Amino acid sequence: STGAGTAPGGWVTGTGDYCVESWIYFPSGRVTNQDSVVCSLDTTGGFAIRFGQSYAGTNPNYISFFARGSSDMDWAPFTWPTNTWVHWAAQRKSGTVSLWANGNKLTIGGGSGASSYNYSSTTGTAVIGSYQNNTTDEDLMMYIDEFCLSSSWRYDDSQSTYNVPTAAFSVDQYTRLLIHWDGTWASAAT
Repeated sequence: STGAGTAPGGWVTGTGDYCVESWIYFPSGRVTNQDSVVCSLDTTGGFAIRFGQSYAGTNPNYISFFARGSSDMDWAPFTWPTNTWVHWAAQRKSGTVSLWANGNKLTIGGGSGASSYNYSSTTGTAVIGSYQNNTTDEDLMMYIDEFCLSSSWRYDDSQSTYNVPTAAFSVDQYTRLLIHWDGTWASAAT
């Protein structure tokens, strides 16, 4: 349960800055005709990220912002390479959203609204890898590591490329959720 608000912890809410990022491994044997939710707050209007354009889509080769049960928003096409780890990020900085993958800023290809969306601050359950925690709706079907949610932007959106992180993420003043998935389940979350 995330509680409400963004500081000093919790999920993305309101209209402020944020960054969500992780590493994804897209296995070659994966079902290729289904989108996947990376993360979602299980409440109407909760902040969420999807690999796909819209709910129950058939193409995971996009990164998109959405508000759960409320609005599909900005998206960018990105063809996931198979059998390799790829870093990606989605952020909002002073009312401007940007999407990043594999060292490059992606071109927003469609959709709108994420730059000013007021994400729900209702208490809910944070879900990683599915639309909601009690179904198999839009399951990720990829490997994920180093998931980090921050209350600030992390990548300079005036640039077209970025330095891909090469080490495990660490906690700083903007970190709101960090999951390493190292070792046992009990030791995986920070």
